[in-house]
Amino acid sequence: MCWSAPADLVTGSVIVGIGIVGLACARDRRDVPLAALPVLLGAHQLIESRIYADSPGDGSVVRGAAVLAWTLIAFVALPLCVPLVLLVAERERRRIQYVAAAVGAVVALVLGVAVFRGVHATDHGHVMEYGATGIPWLPVVLAGYLFATCVPFLTSYERTMRELGVALAIGAALAAAISLLAFASIWCGFAAAVSVLIVRRTIHAAHQLPERLL
Repeated sequence: MCWSAPADLVTGSVIVGIGIVGLACARDRRDVPLAALPVLLGAHQLIESRIYADSPGDGSVVRGAAVLAWTLIAFVALPLCVPLVLLVAERERRRIQYVAAAVGAVVALVLGVAVFRGVHATDHGHVMEYGATGIPWLPVVLAGYLFATCVPFLTSYERTMRELGVALAIGAALAAAISLLAFASIWCGFAAAVSVLIVRRTIHAAHQLPERLL
């Protein structure tokens, strides 16, 4: 998976557009936060296109508002919000989804502290490596991050959400295999792409009968 300013710009714009369509189709207010997730992830790619544009070239270290915004979304907003928006949207919930929300809150707090201590991005040509200052117990935090962002989907009663969870888990494995250092950039790009499944789910939910199972 190779990225660049034009690739991120096009991908982000397409995903934001699809996400807006899905958001417009949401008829139940409980579906709105989940339907907004592709818009956030698409915007995330647009921010990364700005980071590429700010980079002088391969091997450069980039800092600034765009890097801070990207890391706040990736490191804080996603582990905190993803399990919560799914809990809001789910008509039936599993206990492990509440556990994932609690884990996500802890991960977001730990990574949030690290982000505000200092963040940077290193340009490796077609991937960005993002770093934050002083993340403790990094393997444990990474495991908690993946638990919070993948498990709520994998354990959903809805087939489309389970498909998204499988796609996210596969994306995480592929990102780690491609580049451990640039894991965040690659996985977030993959997550943005597969998040369009949420639009399918939103449109389907909007066409169901009002008296669907609550």
